[in-house]
Amino acid sequence: MSHLRPGETPERTPLCLPTHRPHPRVRAGLTIAALIASGGTIAGAATATAAPAATTARTAGALSAIVAPRSAAAKRQWNLAGLGYLSYAGVDGVVGSATKAATERFQSDQCLAADGIAGPTTNAKLAAVMRSVQAKVGVAQDGQNGPNTRTAIANWQRRNGLAADGMAGPATFAKMGLPRTCSPPPTQRPQPIPNVYADSSNVSCYRGTRNLGVHDGYSQGTRIRVRLCAVPGFKSSSEESTPGSRYYIPGADGDAVVNSRVSGPFSALYQLARSERVPMSASSTFRTMAHQKALCDANAACRQGDYSWVAQPGHSGHQLGVAVDYAGISGKGGRTCSSRVRVPANATWRFLEANARSFGIKQYSAEAWHWDAFPLANRC
Repeated sequence: MSHLRPGETPERTPLCLPTHRPHPRVRAGLTIAALIASGGTIAGAATATAAPAATTARTAGALSAIVAPRSAAAKRQWNLAGLGYLSYAGVDGVVGSATKAATERFQSDQCLAADGIAGPTTNAKLAAVMRSVQAKVGVAQDGQNGPNTRTAIANWQRRNGLAADGMAGPATFAKMGLPRTCSPPPTQRPQPIPNVYADSSNVSCYRGTRNLGVHDGYSQGTRIRVRLCAVPGFKSSSEESTPGSRYYIPGADGDAVVNSRVSGPFSALYQLARSERVPMSASSTFRTMAHQKALCDANAACRQGDYSWVAQPGHSGHQLGVAVDYAGISGKGGRTCSSRVRVPANATWRFLEANARSFGIKQYSAEAWHWDAFPLANRC
């Protein structure tokens, strides 16, 4: 109904075009990246005006009230951050190298295959551990970290004399009396599948390792077919593990590559090392014929038929995929176990010396770094 008096004309409402102004929270010192990192959206972005200086101190609290984890990636990152594996600044809703590394650390602590991939098992474990923290801080136990849980963790930390960062790291877990890591059952000692010299194309990769398919291997000079498996988290600088290398095995992605017959022992041995915080990586695992020939060609003795230190192409345990050269270990010794080299000052060697034999893995007497599954007299 019109309320105009006789003779009046309607007032025209000016057309309001949007202007490009930075969001007030951005002007208050918070970047768009920081808002996205919280896993939520910007509320009132079209109508808000700059907050006065007096309200700046309330920005963090207001922000936590308007944002929440939304995407699967952001939810995963919130849980990793809430458990101390990832900083909240790294919560950006994108699964990058930092998120993958954080996931691997969590998986290792929980005795899961440390592949950095958040599958159903990893997600379920993240939720279960988060629920145990939520029970301690007195919030709804839904298994999902968010602004409310983060605040509750920070408040609990403050009351208990800890840094109130909202991240339940090792110190917070210890104060809460919660176990943060697990240990593999002592009975889990998978052994090499006999016969290690034989074709393994029909042998499945051990659970938790990645099947890289069937490739040419060499056993005592004879070409055979071997199934190769990547051990997640067990990093190797070998060219066969390095994307872009001329010898690269597709799918290795920086992880150690071994024969399926020994994928169980090497994987379980690595997981045990991780659980005990022992540094472990490899410098060489499976090796192609082309690579072995190149190594021999580069060694004068090998070129002349002396295979004392570089194996004859077709005869290396690396070409069968049952040998690993562990990084960071050096030292050469004799050709028998009585004269083998020992390096007890090296933490990785000490761990291998104490545990490897129970997995069917032994040291080659002449090289402190070389361990394999051959049933030979000079494997110690």
